[in-house]
Amino acid sequence: MSSDKLTEDPCSPIVYMALSMLCSNQNSLVPEILYIMKPDQIINFIKVFGGESLRIPTPDEFSRDLMSALACYHVVVEGKSWDWLALKYEFDGNYMRSLKNRVESWWNNLAPGEREFIYSLKPYQEAREKEARLGDESQAIEWL
Repeated sequence: MSSDKLTEDPCSPIVYMALSMLCSNQNSLVPEILYIMKPDQIINFIKVFGGESLRIPTPDEFSRDLMSALACYHVVVEGKSWDWLALKYEFDGNYMRSLKNRVESWWNNLAPGEREFIYSLKPYQEAREKEARLGDESQAIEWL
């Protein structure tokens, strides 16, 4: 019997016992993952990353990348300026330099197709803004 057959039902007692055995291994990440993932998600995770060494970012690193993505979205997709970004979010000069460096480093390592995809978001954003403006106007007319 293959292990795939055994994991068809992620809530089965066999899967539970297997996860329990993994938890008993002191070098296992599974006990912590059990708090945030369902058994079927853990099985898929193991199938994809089993045996690999993973580096999981710290919350600060992830936060920095989220803010970098937000900055890139505002500047590239919405066409806002870096000065606008600094004023809108009240970023100081050091943080802005760090943000610009992170965005520039990421942008320079993108494949041309990835850059084209990001540029292609601009018309969608413009349509969303136009739709929001029309919605605001219709609400104002209804109010009158």
